[in-house]
Amino acid sequence: MADKPNRWELFKLLDECYGDKVKDIKYVGDILGAGAYGVTAKVQKHNNDESAITLLRAHAFERAKTEFNTLQASAKILARKDKKFLPVIEMVAQANRASDEETNMELAAKQNKIAEKLYDDITVTIGPESKQNTYTFFTADWLGYGKRYKETAVVPGKHFTDVPFTTGDEKAEKRNLAIAILTVELRNLVAGKEFDHDRHGAQQRIFGNYIGQFDFGGVSLQSPTKDEKEIIGRILGIVLRQVDQNVNFVDALHKALGSVSKNSANKDFLARVERAILALNEYIPFINKGDMTSIIASVRMHMDDVVARNLGRELVNSNIPFANRVFTQKALTTLDLYLIERIETPITLAQTKTSVKTSQGYYSHFKLAPVAEVKESKSEVKPSNRLG
Repeated sequence: MADKPNRWELFKLLDECYGDKVKDIKYVGDILGAGAYGVTAKVQKHNNDESAITLLRAHAFERAKTEFNTLQASAKILARKDKKFLPVIEMVAQANRASDEETNMELAAKQNKIAEKLYDDITVTIGPESKQNTYTFFTADWLGYGKRYKETAVVPGKHFTDVPFTTGDEKAEKRNLAIAILTVELRNLVAGKEFDHDRHGAQQRIFGNYIGQFDFGGVSLQSPTKDEKEIIGRILGIVLRQVDQNVNFVDALHKALGSVSKNSANKDFLARVERAILALNEYIPFINKGDMTSIIASVRMHMDDVVARNLGRELVNSNIPFANRVFTQKALTTLDLYLIERIETPITLAQTKTSVKTSQGYYSHFKLAPVAEVKESKSEVKPSNRLG
């Protein structure tokens, strides 16, 4: 997290970014996050509604461009002296492109629309029929955006890292939460559609059996191409095979990336898939060895055909060089049998017919009072007369 601004700096930023709408704010609460490009603060309106407003720092876009241009020039100088620095040029270029998205609030609105399709009203049911737990996903209500701000409702609850893990019941619950999150994220990755390459635990909150999602700066704006789907399938196939052989998850991922990158020029997409899978490593320590195969099996019916075929080619006849493997329907059947034989926990992913969100917002649906959820200390300072 970057340095948090002082209170007076935050109020100044609100005046600059939020404009005349600051008159609707009753209190400015905690800073929820601070990055190189922006600051997210919790506010309470005069009608007692709460929201999270992300404000772009002054000249964020221009500063980013200047810094990336300097880094790019430095990387090129190093690469001319030693070819081992060539990958650094592409790494800087990728980060530069990502900064374009992170500082564009119009793109943020589009990413939010895509995220609603990926997460809203998705349920994951875990366990046998006699002892099932169902978790429901939703996205924070989108309240609007401007050139230098975006605003959403605040999701109540705890981050995954803050969910307790002491008693037997707590450990079982955290395992279920990890399975549910991994199931949805891997479904998104293998479905051949848009996915989030940066869905870490700080971008969701959990309360009861509800998992609320927010901050979608890592959501891709278009579906992967056929070649990119092949990359996803191959990487997941190698990771699954390595994990099945008791290889550490991160080591398995690095091995998969090394293998696939030899025959792929699409370094940018490889980096996105790497970030997407590495972000999931936050949940891996809380699941059992067989859970990952159970998760892959649960999303099998949602798999894009190209992804499934390449995942299968990595699992079937793995002793034959990949380029020489002939993928047949028999091999696809073998893939399904491979998964079915290793299922330890029944997992079902579905979409509810009744929306989690209501016309009154999800607070009324969950019978939570926003005022109680965001209540600040009595010593809260108002930023200015305009905010009072």
